[in-house]
Amino acid sequence: RLGGLRRGCQSFGRPGDRVMSVDDNAPDGASRKQARNRTPKQTGSAAGAEVPIATPGVKRPDPERGFRGVMSGALLLQAITVPLGLPVASAAGPLAWWEITLVLLLTAGLIALCAFVKKPWAVPAILGLQAVNIACWVVHPALGIVGVIFAVAWWTLLHFRNEYRRRLAEGSLPSQRPAG
Repeated sequence: RLGGLRRGCQSFGRPGDRVMSVDDNAPDGASRKQARNRTPKQTGSAAGAEVPIATPGVKRPDPERGFRGVMSGALLLQAITVPLGLPVASAAGPLAWWEITLVLLLTAGLIALCAFVKKPWAVPAILGLQAVNIACWVVHPALGIVGVIFAVAWWTLLHFRNEYRRRLAEGSLPSQRPAG
């Protein structure tokens, strides 16, 4: 990194952004002075030429950020609901240690997965936990029913996400339509 600049990111930035010269021989302060009030070259930049830097304080919008929040919220709701099935299950008779451990590990997994919803392996892990929740039917049918309800909720969420991605790729979202 050179003064907060990632090297080799030629596609980083937008037209009109300031650029910074990537020159290993120039001191960091000199590079910043050179970068003031310059715009990117109209022609393609070669390696080691000029790389645009982002405007300070302006981040590129992440269109799926809100959906990840919904995913985390659904995981937390499920993490609250699953252990509430333990008193219902124990009303039919005492639970074995492995049954309680299974439910508590499932709950811990749901809570832990909230931190990783941005990872590419999060959705398969979530679906695996849904299968474990449905398999809790052997502990008590109420726990399995909770698993089925949340599996339907996750199917709906993933359907909405796929529909959003499809429309985004087509360019048919309302935010992508020309104004006027």
